[in-house]
Amino acid sequence: MPRRFWALLFLGFLSFFVFLPTLWNGFVWDDNLYITNNSALQSDQGVWSFFKQGFCEEVEKPCDFYRPLVSISYFIDYFLWGPNPLGYHLINIIFHLLVVFGVYGTAVKLVESLPGHRTDSPTFLWMPFFSSLIFALHPAHVESVAFIAARTDPPTALWMLGSFWFFMSFRNVGGAQKGIAYGFSLIFLILALFTKEMAVTLPLLLLVYDYLFVFKTMKALGSRVFQHVPFFLALPVFLIIRKGVLGEGLNFQWDTFLDRLFHLPVLWFGYLKLMIIPYPLQLFHSLPSIIEHPILHGVLPGTAFLIILYLMVRWRTSQPLMVFSVTWFFVTLLPVLNIVPISYPTVTERFSYIPSIGFCFFTGGAISWVFLRNTVKGAGMRQSWFFILLGLVLAGFVGIIFDRTKDWRSDINLWKEEVKRSPDMYLSHFNYGVLLDSLGHFQEASTHYEKAISLNPKYIPSFLNLAFDHERMDNLDEAEQIYQKVIRFDPRLARVHYKLGNVYIKKKEFDLARIELETALKLKPDFSQAHNNLGFIFQSLNDTEAAYGAFLEAVRSDPNNGEAHQNLGIVLKIRGDYLKAEKELLNALEINPTLVSALRSLGFLYFDKLNQKEKALFHFLQVRDLFLEPDEEVEKAIETIQDSFPSS
Repeated sequence: MPRRFWALLFLGFLSFFVFLPTLWNGFVWDDNLYITNNSALQSDQGVWSFFKQGFCEEVEKPCDFYRPLVSISYFIDYFLWGPNPLGYHLINIIFHLLVVFGVYGTAVKLVESLPGHRTDSPTFLWMPFFSSLIFALHPAHVESVAFIAARTDPPTALWMLGSFWFFMSFRNVGGAQKGIAYGFSLIFLILALFTKEMAVTLPLLLLVYDYLFVFKTMKALGSRVFQHVPFFLALPVFLIIRKGVLGEGLNFQWDTFLDRLFHLPVLWFGYLKLMIIPYPLQLFHSLPSIIEHPILHGVLPGTAFLIILYLMVRWRTSQPLMVFSVTWFFVTLLPVLNIVPISYPTVTERFSYIPSIGFCFFTGGAISWVFLRNTVKGAGMRQSWFFILLGLVLAGFVGIIFDRTKDWRSDINLWKEEVKRSPDMYLSHFNYGVLLDSLGHFQEASTHYEKAISLNPKYIPSFLNLAFDHERMDNLDEAEQIYQKVIRFDPRLARVHYKLGNVYIKKKEFDLARIELETALKLKPDFSQAHNNLGFIFQSLNDTEAAYGAFLEAVRSDPNNGEAHQNLGIVLKIRGDYLKAEKELLNALEINPTLVSALRSLGFLYFDKLNQKEKALFHFLQVRDLFLEPDEEVEKAIETIQDSFPSS
């Protein structure tokens, strides 16, 4: 059989084997948001609906991503596997395996594009194999494979490689095949764009490929540049669709743009360091610092980058493969270098998945260069030692992968390890605190929020979660002080005024609570829950009419606020509007059937006012089922109703 078949078989086996342990991992971190708690996956809506909504439309996490093809893959997964994580992990491994094959096939095409290449040359024989082998086993890819919610980079890489492969084919075939290859290249670019925004870099890579491998001069490239126009036009079309769905475009935050631009070489250097030394693996890497001086901190990596750029320009003719590999690495990193502000402006392993293809092309080319020198005296011995060294490095990579996949077995494994590996990273402590909160360990969680605050005093969520933990532990004075501190930092945060108002309600300081809630409503007039809690204050002060107005506004602001419907129904009952009260309480229970106060109020409405004892009994029995301890008034009403029925 052909040598390439055995190479692909070996690469496929190895790619599957090293990530096999992930099949027994559960849903971890954001997996629960995007899959187990994503109502869109469990609905009967068609796949086209995902093109009409943002990536986070049905999850409790704000984001400005538009990735319909990823959502569709989860939708298909849920149809096939339901809530069983094994199937999702299997698909992630398959995607990675296909990308490994894509790296191999693309590397073959790149080598074939070299001027005067020979099919028996070491570069032709070895560069594709070693490039894809290193890609298959690079430890930085664990997060992209083991983390189901990170299923954005492998399929995007697959579509980008497919588009690039077909474009290279377009340059090397003739006749009808030329048009077919061009069309498929464009289709794969569109698939990549609708999978992850990083694909916007692909048209530039195609242009660089044409310059380095095909035309070699700007003048010659200019005569065929029109063939690139559809690829570049696809970008604004995609961005217009994205803005139409999300309702907002890209936000460059120009006031901090120069500062972010200054740190760009530092991030580039950090990702390069991750490629060369992929250890230790962690979710959030601190920015690399060659020197602590604030100016030289950015200048040194910037100078190194300019030197690399100079060498690329100088060697563009003699070493097009190596120059293109470096270009792939640097260009595909651009979307994650915080030029457009991103959630995690630091070195993140899953963001390195697509750029690492360029690194692996470069490394594979460098390794094959060793075989080009087999005419040198002692080449055989040198190559033997080289193979031993390479084997040890790859064995180390496999060990790191096996070790890291254990961390992804569960949330507790992941965040415990993260805090150990990156004790000076505020996000590690913050997320571990979130996990501890979900387990009810509020005191321990608060210590991690305090650590996160000490590491990054500007990260507001740490303050809010710490304050909420103090609320849950009845440390209301501490919670009040934290909310006040956040408001001093940024008085425009409506939700913080709302939360501080809730603390005052618990302390029965209604005047202060009213001030905070009204401030929240000035900042956000359609804040339904703030209207609702303001109504609660008025109700506590026996101001029924003001309470009625506040609850009415709460329902108008959010018709799906079951608690607001419940409270509006209770006030309507007090006002004597019994039929309207019945309607609102039924609306509340339609939204949330477990609202005990709504069930109880509706039961007494039927019992005391509407004389509908059967309906009253029905709702009282539901209250009994939901209450852990007997409600004396409800039990007495049940007994009275049952006694009124004729004995059989």
